[in-house]
Amino acid sequence: FTEKLRGNVYQSFWDGFTFEYIDFSDITTYQLLKFKAIFNNNSKLKIITQSNHNKVFLKKIFNIDSDRVIVALNGSPNYREYKIKKLLDRKNIIDLWGFKSVNKNNYFEFVQAYKLELENKARLYRLTQKTDKDTKILMVSTQYRVYKGFEQLFRLIDSMLADRKLVFIFTAKIPKHIRSKYDYLMDNIFEIVRVSNKQHALLYQLSNLALHPSFAEGGHGSYPQFESASLDVPCLTQRGRHTKEMNKLHNNELDDIFCDFANITSSKSKIYNLLDDEG
Repeated sequence: FTEKLRGNVYQSFWDGFTFEYIDFSDITTYQLLKFKAIFNNNSKLKIITQSNHNKVFLKKIFNIDSDRVIVALNGSPNYREYKIKKLLDRKNIIDLWGFKSVNKNNYFEFVQAYKLELENKARLYRLTQKTDKDTKILMVSTQYRVYKGFEQLFRLIDSMLADRKLVFIFTAKIPKHIRSKYDYLMDNIFEIVRVSNKQHALLYQLSNLALHPSFAEGGHGSYPQFESASLDVPCLTQRGRHTKEMNKLHNNELDDIFCDFANITSSKSKIYNLLDDEG
């Protein structure tokens, strides 16, 4: 009933991706009705959003006057409090991992959450057995959505594994249509999901490089860029309007950390340069 509120009301708007991709059409009818009711029923309403490209979206698509939209850029996630001095070796990660706090409403939910904790730890153990000192670890920290670029990333992974000893940590479950197409890659893929902040930070520190393949994000840049940077781990990000806005804020000095993962030759060159540069 938020559309019935009167007076000074502030509505948060993260992005318009559900309207931009047909895969979300089952929920956009509800969202359209809800947004229209909220936006039109209160002349004092202000909308807070996380980027200038969202502000333009609201103007062009919902015909919202620009003076009603306030841009508040995302804060940068900071994992520095979880930074450890040095992983003595990769097998040490199991001893540092610990367990995420599990607090559920009933026994069945508790067992499911506890099972996930054991599965994550077991997959991490499998990773320690799969790698040696010459193996590089790349981390992909995002959930799966149609605009997240997983399909083109897997084409790139398929090409890279012919050249290098690499393994990949995903914080998302790989969807069935990708898994069935690239089932021969799955021994090099480690899905470690729903982790705590401390565990998430450990995965970054275990990795040599973070990759973020998303075609679009609602803010400027992407969270993995900030998270990995706070732990001194490089991140390579797919170009999009989110990176364009971020680059503009930094006088176009950030081009080296953006790429087009669909361009396999160029992307491999950037990735290998980052993996081989100890600095």
